[in-house]
Amino acid sequence: MIINHLGLIPDGNRRWAVKNGKDLYETYVIFFDNICSACYELAETQVNVLSVYVLSYENLLRSNEEIDAVFRALSHAINTGIMKIVNSGKFVMKFVGDQAKWPEYIKNEIKSLEVEKKEGIDLHINFLLGYNPFFEINEVIKDKSCIEISDLLVNSCVDLIIRTGGGTTRLSNFLPLQSGYSAIHVVDSFFNDFGINEYSVILDQYLSVKMRYGK
Repeated sequence: MIINHLGLIPDGNRRWAVKNGKDLYETYVIFFDNICSACYELAETQVNVLSVYVLSYENLLRSNEEIDAVFRALSHAINTGIMKIVNSGKFVMKFVGDQAKWPEYIKNEIKSLEVEKKEGIDLHINFLLGYNPFFEINEVIKDKSCIEISDLLVNSCVDLIIRTGGGTTRLSNFLPLQSGYSAIHVVDSFFNDFGINEYSVILDQYLSVKMRYGK
């Protein structure tokens, strides 16, 4: 058994900022650096797809100051770590969400990152940015009377979801159509404290359990 699709809900960034005396921009710069590190780590495993929940649609209702900090940190990451990932030729990256809510500079920077699916890719990465499942459904049903998983913007079922930050086991609208049979692993660490080696431990735990998928 392999883990084809790993979901990541990196919760706890605001709490981490308070705990460590960092402003939100600094916090999200570290956040995106850690995501880039995770991409390299997971490319060496049997994971084929990684979906990262950067912002839900509801997150965009937070203060302008906080949302601006996230997007500015994303811009910094695009022009540093994320660009290196794409230029390596080993990754395909896709940004999914309501683009009407994205700043124009982010839309322009993302255009240079998204490439067509190709052979020899180690990891396909979905960044969920202002994501809402109803938005995703509305995007794909315009010309269809019914839809399959393969029609969706994120078009494979999620095997395992890792949620950081402790406390809640909620999906928080993270790919509900794709996550019907996902295993959910909640860790107490904030994402910015989540160690690279912890991924391997969690993946091994998942692979040790036989999934029946309702059968």
